[in-house]
Amino acid sequence: MHKTGSQAGRSPSIQHISEGCVIGTLDDIVLVVWTAQPRIEQVLELRKVFELLAHRYNGGSSVHVMSNRPELPEKRVRDEMARVTQDFADQSIASALVLDGDGFWASAMRGLATSLHFLGTKRDRFKLRVCASIEQASAWLVPVHNERSRRPAQADEVASALHELSDRVGRRPKVRASRSFL
Repeated sequence: MHKTGSQAGRSPSIQHISEGCVIGTLDDIVLVVWTAQPRIEQVLELRKVFELLAHRYNGGSSVHVMSNRPELPEKRVRDEMARVTQDFADQSIASALVLDGDGFWASAMRGLATSLHFLGTKRDRFKLRVCASIEQASAWLVPVHNERSRRPAQADEVASALHELSDRVGRRPKVRASRSFL
């Protein structure tokens, strides 16, 4: 069982919530839970949050949770995701992607993440890891994040915040054995 809210520390600040998407922050870490196919207006909201962090903290890290097997984004949404990734690569420390699923869907999502990160011209600017659980992503991201951030984080606090956001968007990712996809 995971701790929520005040049991594990601070609650995330909600920056955007819409059908199938919630975006929150814990200081300089962006937390996103997707339960439906990402839409262009949600990616534009995500861009605003990254702009805010770039201005306020000179960058940060992010965790994206893909739960409920959302469909792959349409081409124009993928293109905007690629632009956001590229535009904020210099301010990014690390990014983790949690895939709540397996088989063809997970393979396609890993392919999308790989193309957004490794095919970009600034791929060496920040680290990326695809994970099977929120806990695994938090445990990996926090030490990498804390090496460069002025706002140290704790893995249990990040995991708790992600579970809280998952509750807000209406779908809880399964807790699974930790394994990394990349």
